[in-house]
Amino acid sequence: MSLLLDVFSFLSVLLRCLALTGAALVVGGVLFRHGVVLPVIDRATGPARDVLARLAKVLRGSAWLLALTAAATAGIDSMVMMGSVGMSAGVALTAPSNIAALAIVAGALTMPSATPTRRGAHRWLRSRCWSAWCRPPTRSVVSITLR
Repeated sequence: MSLLLDVFSFLSVLLRCLALTGAALVVGGVLFRHGVVLPVIDRATGPARDVLARLAKVLRGSAWLLALTAAATAGIDSMVMMGSVGMSAGVALTAPSNIAALAIVAGALTMPSATPTRRGAHRWLRSRCWSAWCRPPTRSVVSITLR
């Protein structure tokens, strides 16, 4: 049992590091895609247009990294709970930490399907944005204050 706990403590640190790396790549990739790439993709020419497809591959890979890491974390947590406390598999899998890890897996696996790779996809996203903060302002602040 002490060997299992020692291995668990080592693996939990490694898995946490991988989970943070995957989450940072996913969030950073989405922010880079929507903040930098999509606003300038209409004006881009040549190799700059391939950035969207390459970024989609990076986002898919980082989402898979995050999903696999969270699933491994839930599995190891369940094994330790079953081995140390004697819980059944059903009780161990429904522990709050495992439910959160499985929600991360579900979110990470649905993220790649939300990142279309075709070049006109950002126009579709812009046309579906109905809230006022998404639309560009009709007048600039400078023109209002100068009049």
